[in-house]
Amino acid sequence: MLFSLFSVFLTQALPLPLNPFRYMWFVFKTFHYQGLQHWNTIG
Repeated sequence: MLFSLFSVFLTQALPLPLNPFRYMWFVFKTFHYQGLQHWNTIG
């Protein structure tokens, strides 16, 4: 939870070209969403 809030702060604090965390956060959300959809399909 704390890490998520910190990540949101990082994504909002710096512009996109200067913030690699924003790219990682986008990738994390994308894979996490796909993972949930995958498990929901199996379940």
